[in-house]
Amino acid sequence: MESYAADGLAASGELAGGGEAEPVLARLAAEAEAAEPGAGQAMVQVIRLLRTVKRRGMLDDMEALTAEGARRIGQGVLQAALDEQAFGESWLPGVTGSDGVRRARRADSSTSLLTMLGHVTVRRAAYLSGEAGVPALHPRDAVLNLPPGGFSWQVRKLAEVTCRSGTYDSAVEVIGMVTRENVWGRQLQEMMRDCAADAEEFAGDRPVQDPPVLKDPDGTETAAAGVASADAKGVSMLQKDMRKDTARRAGKKDGPAVRKLGSGEKNGTKRMAETCVVYDSLPPDGKPRTAAEIMRRPRSEPGRHPRAFNRAYACDITDTCADAIRKGVFAEIDRRDPLHRRQWIGLVDGNNDQIATFTGEASGRGMDMPLLIDFIHVLEYLWKAAWCFVPAGNIAAAEAQVTDWGEAILLGHSADVAADIGQRAAADPPKPGSEHAKNIRKTATYLQNKEPYLDYPTALARGWPISTGIIEGACRHIVGDRMGVTGSRWSLAGAQSVLWMRAISASGETEAYWDHHTRAEHQRNHLSRYQDPAAILAVAA
Repeated sequence: MESYAADGLAASGELAGGGEAEPVLARLAAEAEAAEPGAGQAMVQVIRLLRTVKRRGMLDDMEALTAEGARRIGQGVLQAALDEQAFGESWLPGVTGSDGVRRARRADSSTSLLTMLGHVTVRRAAYLSGEAGVPALHPRDAVLNLPPGGFSWQVRKLAEVTCRSGTYDSAVEVIGMVTRENVWGRQLQEMMRDCAADAEEFAGDRPVQDPPVLKDPDGTETAAAGVASADAKGVSMLQKDMRKDTARRAGKKDGPAVRKLGSGEKNGTKRMAETCVVYDSLPPDGKPRTAAEIMRRPRSEPGRHPRAFNRAYACDITDTCADAIRKGVFAEIDRRDPLHRRQWIGLVDGNNDQIATFTGEASGRGMDMPLLIDFIHVLEYLWKAAWCFVPAGNIAAAEAQVTDWGEAILLGHSADVAADIGQRAAADPPKPGSEHAKNIRKTATYLQNKEPYLDYPTALARGWPISTGIIEGACRHIVGDRMGVTGSRWSLAGAQSVLWMRAISASGETEAYWDHHTRAEHQRNHLSRYQDPAAILAVAA
C-alpha cells in the first residue's frame, strides 16, 4: 500500500523536484492514504504549501498564498468526500414519488454546486419512470439536503448577510473574493428572496423567551411590563410596485430629468415600510424617575432609563399599516402572553392610524393597554411654540420655556400648558397666517387632542418608557441604512425580503432562523417529493 501510494503521488507530479525530502513525504502520504483513502494527496499539498509560504518575505503575500492554498486544498477534500459518498451509494430497486409514480429506471447523474471553496460536482443516482413529463428523483439530494439554484447553504448564508448589510454590487464583490467565482446581481436578488421565504412563518413560531421578573417588597413576583411600538419609513419603489395613489401622483409629476427638485420637495415615489417592535421592559434602578429629573438633569449627569429585553422586530412593506401592526405587534403579544395577563403598554408617535389600530386590536382582545405618545415628539411641538414667544436666536430663553412646559406635561398638566400657550398668543397675537400663528395653533391643538395619551405620571411611577427611541432607531437601522441607499429603487418582493432578514438580524435570531429555514427547505425541496421519505432517507444514506 505504501509503495502504491508513493508511486501514484509521484506519477501525479505532486512529489516532483522535492530532493531528499521526497521519500519522507511519500511515506507520510502513504500513511495518510492508508489511514483515510483520499487523504494522501491533501497531506502532500499541505506540506508543499507550507514550504512555499515560508519562502515569502511579506506577511501580506504569506497570508494571501495560505488562504488561496487552503481554499484549493479544502475544495479537493470536499470533492473527495462527496465522491466517496457517491461511490458508496446503494442503488435502490425503484423509488415512488409523492405523485404515486414509480421510478424503476436508474442512471448516473451529477450536478454542479458553488461552495465557499469553489465549484464541486455532486454525483448521484437518478431514478426515472420513462414517462414524458415525470421528473427524475435523486434520493441522495434529499440525504444531503442539497439547496436549489446551484449554491451551497454556506454561500447562501454569505449572500444573505452581505445583501442585507450592503448593496448587491458589494455582495457580488465579496462573494467573488471568497469563492473566486463570478456571481451576478440578479442571482443574488433571487437568492435573497429564497432566503426570506420562511421569515413570516418563523416569526410566528419562534420560541417564547421568559420575561424578566419584578419582586415586590412583600416578595411577590410579577412579570415585567411588555412594550409594543410601531413606526413607518418610506422606501423608494419601482413605479409598478408603488401603492395605487402614490403611482398615480408620481405619474403626474415631472421627472428629475425634467426638473430638479427644490429644497424640501419629495419625488413621491416611496412606499411606507411599517416597522414594529415588542419587548420586555424593566424600570430603572432606584426610585421612580421624576419630571424634574428628566427635564432638569445636568448634561454631565448620565440619565436613568428603563431597560429593554427580548426585542422582536418585524418590518412589512406589503400590507397596510393596520395589518402590519396586527401581525408585527399583536400576533407577537398573543404568542408571548396568550391569556393577556401581563401589563402591556403601547408607544406611538401620535399617528392617528396607529392609535386607532392599537386601540382597536387591544379592545378586541380585552386588554387594558395604555397608549403613550412619544415624549420626544411632544417636545418637538413645544420647541416650535416656544420660538413664537422668545426673541429670535435666544436659545437659553427658548430652552427654559420648553423645560417648564415639558415638566408640567410630565406632571400631568398638559391642559394647563395648552391654555398657557393660548393666553400668551392672545396677549401678543402673531401675524395672521404667519409661521408663528400656525405653530401656536398646531401645538395647542395637538396637546388638546392627544391628552388621553399623555399620562406620563403613571408611566414614570411604574417605570415604563415614555419615548419611542427603540422603534425610531429600528426605522433608521432596519429600513433607512439599507433601503435608503442613494439612487436605489426597490421591487416589492426584493424590498420585503431584505427587510425581513434585517428585522430577524436585529432581533438576534439569524442562526435560529437559518435552522428553521433549512429544515423547511429540506421538506419543501426533497422530502415532499417522495411517497415514503423516511424510508428513502434511511436506505439512501
